[in-house]
Amino acid sequence: MKRKIFYLFFILLLGTLTFSQDLNKIIDCSIKASGGKENLAKINSIHLTGKVISMGMTLPINIYMKKPDKLRFETIFQGNKIVQIVNGKKGWMINPLLSPEPKEMDKSTLKMTKDQFSNLSFISNFKKLGYTAKYIGKVDVEGGDAYKLEFTKKGREPLYFYIDTDSCIPIKSDFSVKKGNNKISGSIFFSNYKKVNGVYFPFSIRVKSGRMEQNIVFTSIKINENLSDTLFEVKGMKKTKEGDVKNEKK
Repeated sequence: MKRKIFYLFFILLLGTLTFSQDLNKIIDCSIKASGGKENLAKINSIHLTGKVISMGMTLPINIYMKKPDKLRFETIFQGNKIVQIVNGKKGWMINPLLSPEPKEMDKSTLKMTKDQFSNLSFISNFKKLGYTAKYIGKVDVEGGDAYKLEFTKKGREPLYFYIDTDSCIPIKSDFSVKKGNNKISGSIFFSNYKKVNGVYFPFSIRVKSGRMEQNIVFTSIKINENLSDTLFEVKGMKKTKEGDVKNEKK
């Protein structure tokens, strides 16, 4: 009996160690396939330009990200400029269709916004972001094999990333966010990877949440532009009529 218990314990321990080794190998492979630690560490800012296609509409977008925790998202809708800003632990939004004044984001919206845009470099930074990782196993993603990884953090819903078994690049992530009494869940699909300054970025992103589906296509991704901190301040958020999506200050 003791031998059986010991044998069972040994098998479980061996399985745990094997999954741990697999996890480290998968993460290392993914980081290397994305451009490597050195190139990823050199990124201080990202400027993405493109469009969002959703519900028969095409909207221009500009996204600015700057280390350690700054984000600015811009688009034009019905002739009005809509802006979201995250600067550290606070975030704001201005939507002239609702109010001419900036409105501070609630905690759940802030979390969701930060998590969505952290996807572009999440795997290489998950430890700095306070997450722990777990290898779930090999699964099917739209007809292809992928490694499924789970990332957890206290006070947050789990995040799941799917790494292509052949290329080691992320091809999908699952997210879930609590907003009040409701829970918003969805999946993000990454494709059309291109190299920018030695790092591979997905130039096509598809977001599915319930019946809603959005396609994001980037036409330009620029690394380490000289982005001024004023770009991420509330005082830089102005009501703007139809025109190109431009930042007020750089």
